[in-house]
Amino acid sequence: MGAVRPSLETSEADEVLLARVASGDQAAFEKLFLSYQKRLFRYLLGAVRSEAIAEELVCETMTDVWRNARTFQGRSRVSTWIFGIASNKAKTALRRPQHQEADPELVLRLEDPNPGPADEIARQELAGQVRAALEHLTPEHRQVVELTFMHGFSYQEIATIAGCPVNTVKTRMFHAKRRLREALGGIFSGRVP
Repeated sequence: MGAVRPSLETSEADEVLLARVASGDQAAFEKLFLSYQKRLFRYLLGAVRSEAIAEELVCETMTDVWRNARTFQGRSRVSTWIFGIASNKAKTALRRPQHQEADPELVLRLEDPNPGPADEIARQELAGQVRAALEHLTPEHRQVVELTFMHGFSYQEIATIAGCPVNTVKTRMFHAKRRLREALGGIFSGRVP
């Protein structure tokens, strides 16, 4: 599985949009919101497993982007910064007592504007087994796998999003891959990198 990386043009376009948002440009905010809405929803649904909460967290995330666009310092990609905000929102939501589980199949059925390797796997007959294996991972391990393979983030970017050291991300990925290999048996015969 290879990660899908946003193009340099996309990254630069996001920076331009965010700069315009920082100056109060509502049209730029709408474009940024539409650009991230589905990807954030997919990611947040995978994290909190509730459609209603994921929708709410997308709005909260993008509200924070609107309010704090001026604070973006360019030390990461705009997408890393936005997913970091979303990650913090998901962690907070998971601590709330009203957290409810959603249909895990919905995460893989959602259409992604930037399809990647996980989308191809979801279309194959083994999609059910892969989803079941992912469900057996801890939330931290599942987060690293989803951010890497579904959203194309590097370990450094995931560390920023998750608020932990890069070595912690690497350790989580190591354990997640081991658990996935165990859960999937010989299905992929070593194809889980």
